[in-house]
Amino acid sequence: MEPTGRKEHRLERAFDVWENTDLYVCHHGKGAGAARELLLLMADRWEKTAWSAEIDDMGRLEPAMYRETWPPDVVAKMTGLWEKARGDLKDDPEALRKFLYVTWGFETFPEEVKAQSAAKPKGR
Repeated sequence: MEPTGRKEHRLERAFDVWENTDLYVCHHGKGAGAARELLLLMADRWEKTAWSAEIDDMGRLEPAMYRETWPPDVVAKMTGLWEKARGDLKDDPEALRKFLYVTWGFETFPEEVKAQSAAKPKGR
């Protein structure tokens, strides 16, 4: 597959999120259900959202792309799933450690989306 447009910024197709989700979440014990739903929602929004702009040469998203990909209701659902998985794992330190490792940037994600969504378009 030739990299063009959005595909240049995707992960290598050698790892297919939809085919490997259950393998990924099996390490999250009681938090597996919420972790699975969170991962699939994140991938689905990134892969299937129609954007009104293009990713720039540096791989940055325009503010409109944040609003389109991560509207407040989606961010709220993602945050709820992240918090649920953390709560479900509170008695399993090893599974919690693994979950937090793979979601390391999520704690600041809602604020980043809010700030980026409100920003002025780049280069203007």
